[in-house]
Formats: sequence, structure tokens, C-alpha cells
Amino acid sequence: MSAKHTPGPWTFEASTGDDCGMIVGKTGVVCDFVDDPRDSNARLIAAAPELLEACMAMLDCCYYIERNDETVAAVKATMKAIAKAT
Repeated sequence: MSAKHTPGPWTFEASTGDDCGMIVGKTGVVCDFVDDPRDSNARLIAAAPELLEACMAMLDCCYYIERNDETVAAVKATMKAIAKAT
């Protein structure tokens, strides 16, 4: 049985007065951590649902582009990343 991810969008919310923060989704807290609230990792985590959606949409478009070694490699890498995320 595979776990479902928390639906996006996700946002980063810094705690006031300290360096703690959390990533919050539609259904509640996705994760919390002690770190610098300006940390690029927090922004990346918060963008994860949109990145996954964009990758899936891009794959749909790839059926209409010229196939060469570079595009095939890019499609394979995207499919691998989507499989890892889902």
C-alpha cells in the first residue's frame, strides 16, 4: 500500500521569534523543522506539488516534440522523478 502525498499548494510558515518553521498544505502541516526560515530547502519543499504537476504536464507535451537522444533522456529522467515522487 502506497501513501498519498498531501495535496498542494504548500506554503512555508516561519514561526515568530525563532528559527523554526513548517510547511503547510490544504489539510494541515506537511512537516516542521528547526532551520533558517529563509532557507532555500523550505522554498523547494513548498514548491514540490507544483513541480510534480508541471513535470506531469510537460510529459504530456513531449509526445509532440522531435525525438532525439537529448529529449529521450529528458523524458526518462522526468518519468523517473515522477515515479520517485509518487
